[in-house]
Amino acid sequence: MTQRRGLPSSLLCLLLLLFLTVLVFPTNAKSYKRVSSNASENIRSIDPFGASQSTFESNNSVCLSDTSECMHFTPPFTAVLAPLLDPSKPHIVFVSIGIEGHAQPLLRMASEMQERGYRVSFATHDAGRQWAYAYGIPFMSAGPFPLSAEDLRDKLRVMTRDPSNFRGILTMFNDIYVRAAKPMFDALLPQFEVNGSNMNAPDLLVVDMATVGVQALADKLDVPYIINSPSLLFDLGEAPSYVPAWGTGFSVNMSLWNRCMNILFPRLLSVALTPPFMELNKVRYELDLPPFQSQHDLFKDARVILNTAFGLEHPQPLSPLVDAVGPVMPVPGGYADRLERQRLPPMLLSWLDAASESGSSMRLRQRKAQTHPPTKSSDENEVQAGSSGVVYINLGTLACIDAWQARALVDGLLTGPDDVYMNVLWVLPTDQHDILPSVLPTSWVVKSPSLFLSNLEILDHPAVRLVISHCGMVSAQEVLVMKKPLLCIPFLVDQPDVAARVVDAGAGLSLDKNLLSGPYVHAAVTELLTNVSYTRAAQRVGSLLERAGGTSRAIDMIDAALRLGVDHLATLNLTAPWHKTAMLDVWAVYAALICLLAVFVRVQWLLVHTLVSESFGLLRNAVFGSPRLLPSTTVEEHDEKYGDDDEMEAFSGSSDTSQHES
Repeated sequence: MTQRRGLPSSLLCLLLLLFLTVLVFPTNAKSYKRVSSNASENIRSIDPFGASQSTFESNNSVCLSDTSECMHFTPPFTAVLAPLLDPSKPHIVFVSIGIEGHAQPLLRMASEMQERGYRVSFATHDAGRQWAYAYGIPFMSAGPFPLSAEDLRDKLRVMTRDPSNFRGILTMFNDIYVRAAKPMFDALLPQFEVNGSNMNAPDLLVVDMATVGVQALADKLDVPYIINSPSLLFDLGEAPSYVPAWGTGFSVNMSLWNRCMNILFPRLLSVALTPPFMELNKVRYELDLPPFQSQHDLFKDARVILNTAFGLEHPQPLSPLVDAVGPVMPVPGGYADRLERQRLPPMLLSWLDAASESGSSMRLRQRKAQTHPPTKSSDENEVQAGSSGVVYINLGTLACIDAWQARALVDGLLTGPDDVYMNVLWVLPTDQHDILPSVLPTSWVVKSPSLFLSNLEILDHPAVRLVISHCGMVSAQEVLVMKKPLLCIPFLVDQPDVAARVVDAGAGLSLDKNLLSGPYVHAAVTELLTNVSYTRAAQRVGSLLERAGGTSRAIDMIDAALRLGVDHLATLNLTAPWHKTAMLDVWAVYAALICLLAVFVRVQWLLVHTLVSESFGLLRNAVFGSPRLLPSTTVEEHDEKYGDDDEMEAFSGSSDTSQHES
C-alpha cells in the first residue's frame, strides 16, 4: 500500500521537474549562447589577423568615436539604474552631438553627478541611446543624426585624405555641426518646455561646444547653460597673437612666416565660416531671438569648462568665465570607472604581461653585465634603450587611413638586427582591416574596438612604452595621464593643434600624414624609445593635467552655476553698453581735447608771432632809426616819369620792327 501511494507522487514530481526543465531551458540556452559567443570572441581577439567586434551595434550607428573604445554596447554587468530622485530637485541635462569624442566627457560627468545624488539626464541623437543606457543615465532623444553612417564616413574619409586642414574645418562646421542644429532644436524643444507640469524641464544645460543648436534652445526657454569644450578653446582671433591660433597646427616656436599667418588665419577662417553662422542667425530670426552681431558672440558670454590645462596648453590670459579643469577622466571607484576600466581579456593580458616581463629580464641582464656603477646617463639609457615593450597604435575611428599609410607604419615598426625588439598592438576599426598587409609579424596583434578592450587599461599597463595616436584631445590626454610618450599622426580639425602642443611640451613627436614612409616612422619611433626625456616630459605633463582637477572640479563648476549663477564672472565688456566697451565716449573726449589744444596752440602762436614781430620792429627803429619815406607828390611824379619812359621805349621798339619788315 505504501509503495502504491508513493508511485503517483514520484511520477508527479518527475512530471513537474520535466515541465520546469522545458520552461527554463530556452533561457539557459540563450544565456549559454551569449556567454559562449563572448568567450569565442575573446579567444579570437588575440589572433594577429582577426579582431573581435562589439557585442552590440546599433543598426542606426552614426556615433563615431574619437577615442579608442567604441561605446556601442550594453553594460558588461547590470547597469546601475537611475536612482529615484526627488522630482523637485534641480534637473541638469547634458546635451551632445552624436559623436563619441564629444559625448564621452559629458557622460563621465553625468555618471559621477548621478552617483552623488544629482538629478541628471543625457540628451543626444538616437544612435547614442546605448551610451546613456551603458552609464545608467536617463536618456532624452534629440532625434536621428542628420547624416547616415555611410554619408558621415564618406565625408570623414575625404577630410582625412585632404592635405588642407582648412577645408576639413569648413566641412565639419558646414555639413555636420550646423546641419545638426535645427533638427536637434526641434526634437528637444517639446521635451524641455517649461510649463509647470513638465518634470523633464531642465534647470541647467551642460552643452557640448559643437552642439550649437542647443544654445538657441536655451535662449528660447531662458534656461542657463554651460559649454563643455572637449578640446582646445575655439576662437576666431581673440587669443593673443603669440599663442598659436586654433586650427593652424603651429608650434609655439613660430617662424616669421608662421607668425604672419597666425594673425591672418583666424580672420580668413572667420570669413569662410560666415555662411554657416548666417544659417544660425536665420534660425534665431525664425525663433524671434536676437541674432549674433559677430561670430565672437557665439561663446563670449557663456561659462566654459575647458577640458585641458596649462602644461599642455600654452599659458595665456583667459576670461573668468573659462575654467581649465584638465582632462575629464572617470573618477576612481565610480560607475564610469568600473565601466571603462574592465579587466582585459585573459589572453591579451597574458601577452602584455609577457612583454613586460621580457623587458624587465632584459634590463636585469644588462645591469648584471655592467662592471662599473651606472651613472645617471647610463641608467637612463638602460631603462629605455634595448628593452622590449609594446608599441600601442590607436588612430581613433574618425580617421580613415589608406593602405599606403598602413604599409608605412608596418615598415617603420619592423625591427632590424640593431634595433629595439618591439611588440605591436594595433586597435583598428573592423571596416579598415582590409588596408593592412596580408602578412604581419608574429609579434603584432590587431584588434577592433570593443567592450572587452579597455583603452585605459591598455594605456596603464607597464608593457606599453609608446603610443602612436591621431591626437584627438581626449585620447592624447588619456595617454599623457598614463605617463606614456606620444607619436602623433594628426588627420583633421583640431588634431594638428593638439599634436603641436604635445611636441612643444616635449612629450612626443609629430609626423605629417601626407609624408608617411617606413624610414620616417622608424626614425621617430627609435628616437622616442631610446631618449628618456620624452617619457619624463610625458610624466610631468600628465601630473600637471591631473592636478587641474578633472571631473571633480568640473562638477564643482556645474554645482556653483546651478546654485549661484555665473553673472558674477561676467566681465564688464559683456555688460556695459557698446560705446563704453569700445571706449567711444572716451576717445571722443580725447579728440575734443586735442582739437581744443590745437586751437589754443595756434592762438598762442599768433600772439607770440605778433609780439615778437613788433618787438623786433621797435628794436630796429631804435637802433637804425625810422625809415625815411618820400613825399607822396614826389612818388607820383617818379611813377609818371618812369611810366612815360616805358611807353616811349615800347613805341620805338614797334617802329623799328615795322621798318625792318618793310
